[in-house]
Amino acid sequence: MNYPQILREKPVLLLLVPALAAFFIALIPTLKYQWPLGGDIFYHVHLAKLYLEQGLVYWDPLTSAPYGRPISYPPVFHLSLLSVGLIFRDMFTAARVLQPVLTLFLFLSFAYVAYKLYESVLVGVTAGFFIFFSVVFQRFILPGPENLALILFPLVIYGFYLSTQNKSYKYASISGIIAGVVFLTHTLSAFFLFLVTSIYAILISLKDKSILKYWLVFVVSTFLVASIWWAPLLIKYGLVFNSGGDSPYMVSLLSYPKFFGVLTLLFAFLGAIPMIKRRSRQDLLILTFLIFILLVSNLNYLGVPILSNRFLTFALFPLVVMAGVGVKYFKTVIEEKNISRKCYGIFI
Repeated sequence: MNYPQILREKPVLLLLVPALAAFFIALIPTLKYQWPLGGDIFYHVHLAKLYLEQGLVYWDPLTSAPYGRPISYPPVFHLSLLSVGLIFRDMFTAARVLQPVLTLFLFLSFAYVAYKLYESVLVGVTAGFFIFFSVVFQRFILPGPENLALILFPLVIYGFYLSTQNKSYKYASISGIIAGVVFLTHTLSAFFLFLVTSIYAILISLKDKSILKYWLVFVVSTFLVASIWWAPLLIKYGLVFNSGGDSPYMVSLLSYPKFFGVLTLLFAFLGAIPMIKRRSRQDLLILTFLIFILLVSNLNYLGVPILSNRFLTFALFPLVVMAGVGVKYFKTVIEEKNISRKCYGIFI
C-alpha cells in the first residue's frame, strides 16, 4: 500500500498523527500499571457499581455515611464505564481501557474542529501537537467525565458556529443535543460551554438579531436533553452542591508559559495577528472563547476562591487553535519573504 500517495490524496488523514501519538503515550502507563491513573476514578467506579446494583438512582447511601447524599454527578461517564465494565467483567479494567481511548478521541476532536474551522490541515495537525506542550496533557490521559465531555466540547462549539454561519436550525438542534449530553457528563464543562456559546451569540447578534433565534433553538435543545437526568434530581432534592474536594488553587499569569507551553503561547500570539485583522466569525468565536476563560480563571485576583488550573483546562482548545493559525501565518510570511522552505521545515 502506497501510504505517501494516500496522504497526498487525503491529507485530512494527517489529523490522526497527533491523536495516535497521544494514544500510544497514554498506552504506556495503561500497560505498565494494573490500576487506572488518578484518584477520582475510584469514586467514578463506585457510582458505576451503584448503578449496576440499584439502577439509575439519585441517592448515594454509602458516601457521607451514615446518612448518604444526593448524587450530583451526571451519569453518562459512569454508564459508559459500566457498559465497558460488563464486557471486561471489571470496572477498573474498564477504566484502564478507556484511558488511551478517551485520549485518542480527545486529540482527534481538537484537531478535527481546528481543521474544519479554518479549512486547513496544517492548522488541525499543529493544533493537535501543541496539546503535548501543556501540563494539561497530564489530565488528558486520565479516565474521567471531564475528558469525555472535552471530546464533545469542540464539536458543540463547531456545530453552533455552523448554525449561526449557515442560519441553520438543524445545526442548532444537533449541537444543542450534544451540548445536552455534555450537561449529562460533566457540569463544569457544560457551564463553560453554555456561557461561551451565549456570549458569542450575543456578540454577533449585535449586527444580526436573527442569530438569537438559532441560539434559542440551541438552548432549548440543550436543556431538553439535560432535563432527562437533572429535572428528577432537582425535583427530588433541589439544587445540591456537595462540599469538599480540592482547595482553591491559582495559576498566576507568570506561570502561563509553564502551564500552556512556551511554543504554544508564542504561536498563539502569532495567530492572533491575522485573526484580529480579519475578525471573521470563527476568529471572533475563538478569541471570545479564550478571553472569557482567561478572565474567569483569574477571579482569584478579586478574592473569589476558584480552581484556576481546572478553569484553564478549557482555555487550551482555543489556544491551540490560535497556535495552529499562527503556524499557518508564519508559513505564509516565510513564503512571502521568499525564504527557503527547507529553513521553514527545519524551524518547525
